[in-house]
Amino acid sequence: MKITSTLKLSTYTCQLVLVITDQLKAEVNALYKKHKLPEEFDIDAEGVMVSLQMSKYYLIIDVECLSHNTIAHECFHVVNRIMQDRDIKDEEAGAWIAGHVSGFIYKSLNKKNLTITHG
Repeated sequence: MKITSTLKLSTYTCQLVLVITDQLKAEVNALYKKHKLPEEFDIDAEGVMVSLQMSKYYLIIDVECLSHNTIAHECFHVVNRIMQDRDIKDEEAGAWIAGHVSGFIYKSLNKKNLTITHG
């Protein structure tokens, strides 16, 4: 199972690809292979943010771990990476990105009728 949605953040000239899957390790490893990276992702994780280029970020979440906690945790990583990549220090900019990204995630999950736990 794999569900994807893409958010364009034109202000920051990038996009976020949200992937909800039951094969998290395989999804990450497919990205590594696509970008010809020798690493193998073999960590048990609820979610992961993958940034292989400054213009595209991937947020991959295991469907079995779809919780408000996991979403907030991974959003934090996305916001930090976008800001680091652009040397943005302004806290308000980060808050705007966080709100925009989390709103997109919840809207995407709602459209697919996916259940989000409180864990």
